[in-house]
Amino acid sequence: MKGRRPASKVSKWRARFGTYAANFHKWLNVLHAGWPAGLALGGALAIGMGEMDWRYRVALVLLPAGIYGLMMLRCRFPVSERVAAGVSYREMLSEFGVVGP
Repeated sequence: MKGRRPASKVSKWRARFGTYAANFHKWLNVLHAGWPAGLALGGALAIGMGEMDWRYRVALVLLPAGIYGLMMLRCRFPVSERVAAGVSYREMLSEFGVVGP
């Protein structure tokens, strides 16, 4: 079957990134729950700023973006499942009919 990963590659990937793989859905849910909470908090802060200068409102957006950017500099991200399975980008797209067979 084309597109299926050999069991050995899957087990190697899970051994290397087991914690991430085991908690993948949990962290995806945390991301999707936290996103609207951050939007609501940011909106409330923007409303609370009243008639302040626009530069302060822009700083309200740039402050957490800068903090997250600095936090990401130290992070190591796991390879994607596609890369771990040895599937090319073209093969991945051909499954959805984006690229010819």
